[in-house]
Amino acid sequence: MEKLSSPLRPLLLLSWPSSANASQMSQQLTLAEIKSRWNDVLDLVERENRVAWLAFFDARLVSIDNNQLRLSFVDAEKLSGVHDFTAVRKESHRKVLEQACVEIFGEQIDIIAE
Repeated sequence: MEKLSSPLRPLLLLSWPSSANASQMSQQLTLAEIKSRWNDVLDLVERENRVAWLAFFDARLVSIDNNQLRLSFVDAEKLSGVHDFTAVRKESHRKVLEQACVEIFGEQIDIIAE
């Protein structure tokens, strides 16, 4: 499993609430909250693995249920022309995205790409 490099951790510690607040947030994580911090997630992914970022930067966040975040690429596929990016969305890239979600939200979020 690829891990985010340690230089990112001090920055995240400054922006993330205390562990007491994190446990409360994990019960209330909504799609709106994820959307509000999605650029932070993508920034972490880009710093860790640019190819993973390219695979997911144009995803549309569809829903979250039981910590499973559904992503859609329908809009991106309309604009991609002859390029097929589905082959780039590898398991290892999804893991980088999931790890970035852990760093930002403090909990495991499984990514489901539709």
